[in-house]
Parts: sequence; C-alpha cells; structure tokens
Amino acid sequence: MNAGVGIGTLYRRFPTRDDLVEATYRNETARLCESAPALLAELSPHEAMRVWMEGFVDYILNKNGMTDALPAILASRDGLRAHSRDLLRMRFKLSSMPASKTERCARAFRQTTS
Repeated sequence: MNAGVGIGTLYRRFPTRDDLVEATYRNETARLCESAPALLAELSPHEAMRVWMEGFVDYILNKNGMTDALPAILASRDGLRAHSRDLLRMRFKLSSMPASKTERCARAFRQTTS
C-alpha cells in the first residue's frame, strides 16, 4: 500500500520509528473507540458490543508489525498507556452489564460522546 507521502514528509512528521509507531497506535486506538457511538446508534446495545468486540480483536491482531517496538514505547512515553487504557475502558464497560442496565448505559454513553 502506498500512502502517497514522500520520505521527507514522513521523517519531518515522525523523526524516529518510535514516533511513527506511537502515532499509529494512538490513531488505531482512537478509531476503535470512536466507532462505539456509531455502533450504538445503528444497533442494539448487545449487538453493538458484539461488533465492537470483533473490532477490538482485529485491533489486537493488527499489532503484528509493532510487537517489538510497542512495549518499550508504551513504557517510555508518559501517559500513552494510561490514555489508551482509559479510552478502551470507557468503551468496554458496556459488555459487563446485564441487558436491562446496558440500554440505560447506552443512553448515558450517547450523551457523553455527543
């Protein structure tokens, strides 16, 4: 796949490989988390959670190229691990609730993300 960006632009934006891996990781985490409101708007809370969890599994599996660098980056970049954890935790809370509470939580979730 070609990103259509020159090597000079790439190095200006991401001076090190770690910078590129971190930006990719942040972007993928944000995209995964941002998908939750749309899923809740289109699907039942239970189905939205199922589809979101499938996306989460893909998110984990797609870290293949980053497996060597990511642990060190997460350990060395202040706040990166906590930021990602907090985003994912907020979206994941829906899965551990009984169905009756899930709908109430989904309404509250929609309000906090709009």
